Amino acid sequence: MRKFSILILIAAIFAMISCYGERVPYKPEIAPRDSNITDSLDIPSPTTFVEVDVQPEMIYEAMPDYPVKARESKIESPATLQVFVDTTGNVRKANAVQCPKPGWGFEEAAVASSYGCRFKPAQFKGRPVGVWVVYRVMFSLNHK
Repeated sequence: MRKFSILILIAAIFAMISCYGERVPYKPEIAPRDSNITDSLDIPSPTTFVEVDVQPEMIYEAMPDYPVKARESKIESPATLQVFVDTTGNVRKANAVQCPKPGWGFEEAAVASSYGCRFKPAQFKGRPVGVWVVYRVMFSLNHK
């Protein structure tokens, strides 16, 4: 009985090995690149120098929702953002870099709204280039 169990175990192992065959390394599919799309791999570090002739210009600023907790407590604060503006003028990445009153939701609200902002892109030698931009959002109870 014991020999029979061992033979079945060996046969099962052999069957598993032969079913799998040779292992092929995984290669993820890469989507075709569209020159108008900037993905996270194309975004340089904020400390990377990018030469420009014309700085980007904000043409539409999306207004952030005032954090409920801060509004109820009558707290006001600025939030400084660092955003990457791509060659089409869209914000592709945003980080809150400074907020004097952290923990009230100002950073999160400012970052969320920054993706709705539109810029005239920076230019170098007549061509649009993606760059990091720093700007400030002021949360004030006097302005809705």
